Amino acid sequence: MPLAAVRQEFLEWQDQIAERIRQADGLDLPRARARSPLRVWKWSLGTFFAVALAHERRHIWQARQVSNEQGFPRSVTLKSEA
Repeated sequence: MPLAAVRQEFLEWQDQIAERIRQADGLDLPRARARSPLRVWKWSLGTFFAVALAHERRHIWQARQVSNEQGFPRSVTLKSEA
């Protein structure tokens, strides 16, 4: 998958998360329940949002770490392109 497509997909996920947070405006986040994508835990909606946003911050941190690597950027072929 081309890097531009990966970036676009990431941004679309960001938009979806932001929209769900907007839709939750006015809900009692500690009381509203959401099922984990792992289907193991049932979290409050507030906890679910906190975990999702922390996960996204980690992606941003990882991207910054990669972009700070010596020799970045370099040509990369993702597995699905090979």
